[in-house]
Amino acid sequence: MRTRRTVLLVAALTGTLLAGCSKPAPKTQAPVAPSPSASAITASGLPTLPEARQDLTAAMNRLGTTTYKFAVAGDYWDKQKFRASGVHDPKAHRLSRTTVISGGPDAETAKLVLMDEHQFTTTGSSGVWTHADLTAMPANNEYRHIDAADPIGLGRFATTLTTVRRTSPHAFQGNGFIEFRRGEIAYLPLGAPVLVGTGRGFVDFTATTDGQGRITSIRTELKTKNGTLTDTVTFRDFGIEVTPSKPAGARNVPASYER
Repeated sequence: MRTRRTVLLVAALTGTLLAGCSKPAPKTQAPVAPSPSASAITASGLPTLPEARQDLTAAMNRLGTTTYKFAVAGDYWDKQKFRASGVHDPKAHRLSRTTVISGGPDAETAKLVLMDEHQFTTTGSSGVWTHADLTAMPANNEYRHIDAADPIGLGRFATTLTTVRRTSPHAFQGNGFIEFRRGEIAYLPLGAPVLVGTGRGFVDFTATTDGQGRITSIRTELKTKNGTLTDTVTFRDFGIEVTPSKPAGARNVPASYER
């Protein structure tokens, strides 16, 4: 469960920059600002910052106005693999997802339902669901498995963009800043954020949009001391009916665990 993962992830990242340096960055270090050339026009005539960043942010924000399916595939800590799939209704604050970690000590299948600020989780084939009121939990609580305000991670990702350029009418590339705070879930993998650890660094990405200007995929690369984590999230079936229901018989997380 998350307690075991947190120990592994902190141990894997403590004392290193995510970008691969030998010492952690000072806590006061701010995200790196884009270079002066980032706002220039590229040789292809396509704009970079700030216009491209605004366009990409707008494309991600459009997902907040519709329902959709999402799927994630890629890497997890310690050379393990990660997959996820689910549905999201951002207006109704409803989300349902299944995550699968395979190929190592954290191997696990987990299901999660989010209804407003209420989280319901189950693992394996036990069929036993646990309920947690996220309003009563601090961000670094080990029983918190999702950020109710930003369950897909796009909101946090958008605020960290440092360099963005448009590579075609429906494609972007660039990088963003990421900081892992001990015990808190970061915004990766986009679509189903689950990574916990410590450290800070940069995330390279490519992204695509559709004809309506909605984000359809984002591929991220996070370089760590132990290798590169590459994950891709895709979005489809916009406007689909999303009807996750409250799992029956869910057990409440003990009040002593919510602190």
